[in-house]
Amino acid sequence: MTEYTATELENSAPFDPNKRLRGDAGSRLQAEVRDHIYHWEEASGSRTRTRKAKDEASLEHSLDVFLANLVALWLNRVDNTRYLAVSFNKNDYKAPLSLAAMTTARDALEARGLIDVAHGFIKLDQYEIGKRFSRRTRIRPTETLLQLCEDCGIERTSLRIMPPASPLVLRRRETDMPPPPEVEASVATLDAINAQISAAEITLPDDAWARISTTRQNGDDPDAYRAFAGDTTAKGLRRIFSRTWDQGGRIYGGWWMHVPKGERQHILIDGEPVVEWDYASLHPALLFARTSTPLDFDPYTLPGTDSPNVRLLGKRTFQRLINRTDDKPMRAANGDGDLLPPRMSFKEYLNLYRQRLAPIAEWIGTGEGLRLQRKDSDLAIQVLGRMVDASIVALPIHDSFLVQERHSDTLSEAMEESYKNTYLSKPILKKVKALGTQTS
Repeated sequence: MTEYTATELENSAPFDPNKRLRGDAGSRLQAEVRDHIYHWEEASGSRTRTRKAKDEASLEHSLDVFLANLVALWLNRVDNTRYLAVSFNKNDYKAPLSLAAMTTARDALEARGLIDVAHGFIKLDQYEIGKRFSRRTRIRPTETLLQLCEDCGIERTSLRIMPPASPLVLRRRETDMPPPPEVEASVATLDAINAQISAAEITLPDDAWARISTTRQNGDDPDAYRAFAGDTTAKGLRRIFSRTWDQGGRIYGGWWMHVPKGERQHILIDGEPVVEWDYASLHPALLFARTSTPLDFDPYTLPGTDSPNVRLLGKRTFQRLINRTDDKPMRAANGDGDLLPPRMSFKEYLNLYRQRLAPIAEWIGTGEGLRLQRKDSDLAIQVLGRMVDASIVALPIHDSFLVQERHSDTLSEAMEESYKNTYLSKPILKKVKALGTQTS
């Protein structure tokens, strides 16, 4: 039996039911693997009668999705050693994806040596009565399956991703209410931008991928373990809300969102270089706007300190302050000590920084961060809607956007007009330049 370490198994990517194989190479791979399943069923006696037509169709669809997810692991541009995290809970399946077919494929491919499987579990913690903990099944293709992929001619063009069944997701649901009209209206914009992105060729040169991969191997990339890091099939955008429809709502699902800022400048849209425009200090600006207090300073800095890392510390600290739901004393987070100004404790820094944020103190410790995400996501939808109307492909990264360089002015104007229409004031926009530097 194969032994797995916890670190290995945590390095996983989520199962995506929208992934598919395509082309002749994809058809060949499906046929070869389907033969493996039939041979295993015959040899093991697990199936003694011919499948009904609907069951055969279900197996074909489920196997297509399963193999596409495994192939995407192999073709990942950042790390091709990741596992696939797959649920085998019936509540997570919706036709035509079949739990029975997925279970058959898993067991057959494992028995035939095409995949390694670390089976998931749900356990009861004996020290905390009633508290459960679990891990989804982890699956990784073996060298045998990867060789079969090569023999069948599988390459990146052999993969596609279907539009999400719904671009609206409410996680950890605390309400049975349907999406409010303004959220439901955003579906049309998301569908339109997904169609644009699906038809566009969005690429990053090999040397940029190599640098990103090296950064990951060195443990220096904080974004490396995100769900879609390095997975260039990830192009289906969704708005993800948290608990209720007025929290969260940010857009996720694009692989470019996990490309480090210093490398995003190398992205190409249909072979053309890009430009990135960003709403500067958006969440602090939205809060200051509520108080009618002008935000005429950088809210992430601290006067009198010249530490090169103090702005990064300010951004981290601001997010913690507005996302926490109590106002108890806050300790330094992991890594904060390395960002502090010389000869200053975190307690001293926090006291000074909170004084700087005094005009918006009423929202600290209230969990306002998720509600601000709803605001910035509404703004992003407005911007994307304007770009769709102009037939321009725009790649969102929360409060910044990438477009082809020739559309730079159109994007910045759309961002300014969308903000002014909502908040009746002019935003601070910054163009992200080479190596992550910015200019007004």
